Amino acid sequence: MKTEPLLAFGGYVLDARQRLLLGPDGKPVHISSRAFDTLCFLASHPHELIDKHRLIEAVWPNSVVEDNNLNQQISTLRKLFGAAAGDRRFIVTETGRGFRFVQDVQQLESIPTQNVSVPRRRHFAVAAAVVLLLLTGVAYVLLSRHESSSPLATPSIAVLPFADVSPTRDQAYFADGLSEELLNTLGRLQGLRVLGRTSSFSFRDTNQDARKIAATLGVQHVLEGSVQRDGDRLRIKARLVDGTNGSLLWADTYDRKLGDVFAIQKQIADAVATTLRLDIRRARVASSARGTRNVEAYEAYLAARAITNSEGSRRAGEAIALLERAVRLDPNFALAWAALAESYTFAVDSVPSSALTLTPLELQQRTSRAVLRAFELAPDAPETLRSAGMVSMQNRDWAEAERRLRRAVELAGPYDYDANFLYAWFLMNVGRASEALPFEERAMRAEPLLMRPVTFMAALHAMRGETDKAEALLVESSSRRGSEALLRHELIMVHMARNDRSGLRRLMPEKECDTLDNPPAALADLRKRYADATQSGAYGQLIPVALFASFLGDRALSLDALRALGPTQNLHVMWRPVLSDVRRLPGFAAFVEELGLVDYWRTSGHWGEFCRETGSGGLTCR
Repeated sequence: MKTEPLLAFGGYVLDARQRLLLGPDGKPVHISSRAFDTLCFLASHPHELIDKHRLIEAVWPNSVVEDNNLNQQISTLRKLFGAAAGDRRFIVTETGRGFRFVQDVQQLESIPTQNVSVPRRRHFAVAAAVVLLLLTGVAYVLLSRHESSSPLATPSIAVLPFADVSPTRDQAYFADGLSEELLNTLGRLQGLRVLGRTSSFSFRDTNQDARKIAATLGVQHVLEGSVQRDGDRLRIKARLVDGTNGSLLWADTYDRKLGDVFAIQKQIADAVATTLRLDIRRARVASSARGTRNVEAYEAYLAARAITNSEGSRRAGEAIALLERAVRLDPNFALAWAALAESYTFAVDSVPSSALTLTPLELQQRTSRAVLRAFELAPDAPETLRSAGMVSMQNRDWAEAERRLRRAVELAGPYDYDANFLYAWFLMNVGRASEALPFEERAMRAEPLLMRPVTFMAALHAMRGETDKAEALLVESSSRRGSEALLRHELIMVHMARNDRSGLRRLMPEKECDTLDNPPAALADLRKRYADATQSGAYGQLIPVALFASFLGDRALSLDALRALGPTQNLHVMWRPVLSDVRRLPGFAAFVEELGLVDYWRTSGHWGEFCRETGSGGLTCR
């Protein structure tokens, strides 16, 4: 079986020549022969979906072996790594498809000294071989992106939230903002995979060892630090740690005035790029085009981001006010304009119109102004293109939305969570579920601990009729961060697709279960909710009305709820399996025509999976 000679991943080093696996503590890990062969093959094909038959042939060549034998080796490896079946840190099972080794893997020329713990007695021969390797003086080097395009050579990093050590401990938003800006700047480096904010920030205040964090997140490097602010003085400490062995690669301390924060960010990003042998120039140009030199504007922007990240839509009005202040203070702050446009679009979906001080027309005008200004200042910034794509979706300009969001992915790259997640969202909206899968998978890799992309991936599987895959993915991923309500909602959708009322009873509160036994009363309540939502402008509340009305048999009410959704970005709900009978109603074809989808499908030629033209020029949907 062909394997790479020395592979490093998640703090472990695998030496196929000596059949040796070293743990994060540098000590050999006991592992059976078959489990070792299984690990070798998987680690030699990182992030690649390996069919079980291919894996069996590699581990048991020319033998007849039952699937259960392979499953036992996978279970052994998960236990060895201390991984539960669903945490997706090392080996992911894709039901019905195979296995995927999801750690980034580096190829080494020799075992680094930090990973060697010389054992006694029964491992003496192996230890001697390790010592001989070290005595040769061969340097431990990484294959940089300039030397290979292999996944083995792609460096990766997690930027942890910098600790707030200010005297009053009230600068967490500032420390978080600094960390997020570093994450975004590093994310524009070609050839560097940067973990998403939510997964990286989940280790706030945990005091975990960098090697354990790196292993959990599947990255090779960790950037961490602290921020101390006292008046207009700043002290920022930053350090870059090798996640495979815990060694310090770089560290520095910056004692400056508050106005120098932008220079400090640049210097830290430069230092990380230089240490990892990456070209910072393109990322630096992009950052200067997007950013500001106005400290007050920057603080307002960071405070708005902190509210959005922690509170979501619950305090959307405050976030919008802060972003409006930021662009007043610096009308050339492109990033703030893009964030403002994005906040406006999310407010339409998430905030009742009665809670906003703007009329729908005023909101539309301000959204358009923010997007146009962002385009004037930074037309090729992924943030600008993402915001503009969201506005285009709300305006039902599907071709323009696709162009902008696809371009954002091209610029941001395969490791950017926001760009890939939003493009998958667009493809879901226009009924192209299968094409959305690889982009949603990228989003899951970028945020390995976040629940939201998992629920969208499960929704895509369900739309394709793969409810077993959807359920398996949700169960495996139940330990991810995010609202438990998201997980429960998606599992409810799976059971709705199957018309499985017993499964629904296990998931729904007892009071809501009563509605399953009394459909007339439940539908009466849904009609009341429909009336309340349309009157208040709480468009998001119409989505469960559409879903449950269809499930309980009132297809007309369900279609009315879809029609009343307004300028939402969540049109993908209409492709849910539970709405299949609604899609067969005569009025549904007229509905998608009104949305501009039929023109988009005809022009682009991408009809997706749910609607088709008939020979007479009409439309049929399933």
